[in-house]
Amino acid sequence: MSLYTVPLQLNNEPITTLDTFPVNSSRASSEDARRACDAAATAFPAWSQMNPQRRRDILLKVIDAMQARRQELVECEMTEVAADAAWAGMDFTLTLEMIRELAGRITSAVQGAIPSSTIPGGCHVSSQPTCPLNNSPQV
Repeated sequence: MSLYTVPLQLNNEPITTLDTFPVNSSRASSEDARRACDAAATAFPAWSQMNPQRRRDILLKVIDAMQARRQELVECEMTEVAADAAWAGMDFTLTLEMIRELAGRITSAVQGAIPSSTIPGGCHVSSQPTCPLNNSPQV
């Protein structure tokens, strides 16, 4: 595998500096993506028939598991995107808050109540899977 140096961009010009650091990254293949979709499709029937309280409990367990690994997960983000500890910690906390919010709303959402939203125009609630948020063409 050849190494590639990601240049800085200054005034739309790529600038390669002498001060670099290695980045180790793996990339999912198309087959990996298909396997992930297949696994989600396999899990969906059981999830869709699960009562809202059980779904909520699973999401709350996700929060517990993430909190138990907080330091490790924050360090992963710091390494992956070169974030400092304060940014990665804030990002982690916000992620937990989003999952907690979802868990708290899951019982009313499946009963037809439309949750409030900070996004102009509201939000979409569906009892069936919908298209991905990113509708860009497949590569």
